[in-house]
Amino acid sequence: MRWSARRIALPALFAVALSGCLDRSDHYDDINDARANHVFEKGWLPDMLPASTYDLKVITTVEDSTGRGRFRFDSKDYRAFSSNLSPYNSVMSKDDRDNKSIEQLLAKGYEAHTYSSSRGDWVFLCNPREAICEFFVW
Repeated sequence: MRWSARRIALPALFAVALSGCLDRSDHYDDINDARANHVFEKGWLPDMLPASTYDLKVITTVEDSTGRGRFRFDSKDYRAFSSNLSPYNSVMSKDDRDNKSIEQLLAKGYEAHTYSSSRGDWVFLCNPREAICEFFVW
């Protein structure tokens, strides 16, 4: 009986420990779907995305309070959206994966911006022609 309990407990303990290291990924059809699921209230994104935002993906790592993702929007909304952002100041994430992604997007010519509030700091890397933004928050 001892062997059975140990045999069950060790894999269960390992699974619980490992689950804390995994990212959570969520998809929202549009900005209204994201609002209904409290994405902005949770602080993963500021509630100032274009009204036309759709195909929103949010990946969160709760252990270190980082997040990343992307969204699409109508290209005519880019100018108004980007006017709410500050120029990119080379700030880097505490997550090396994010830093590599930021460097790759910059190398591809994405326009980089930042946004800060009491809820967090975001980096937005956007391609206005393709009407897509990648974002990182910490």
